[in-house]
Amino acid sequence: MAYSYRCSDYPGNEACPAMFTAETEAEVMKHVELHGAIAHGE
Repeated sequence: MAYSYRCSDYPGNEACPAMFTAETEAEVMKHVELHGAIAHGE
């Protein structure tokens, strides 16, 4: 089962085109954390 995350699905990120899909939830979250830090300063 693949896991995915679309940044634009969350309030305040509607304009962000980022989407991540990976084999595991942990792998997706690693990408999300890195993306959040770089693209959104989180």
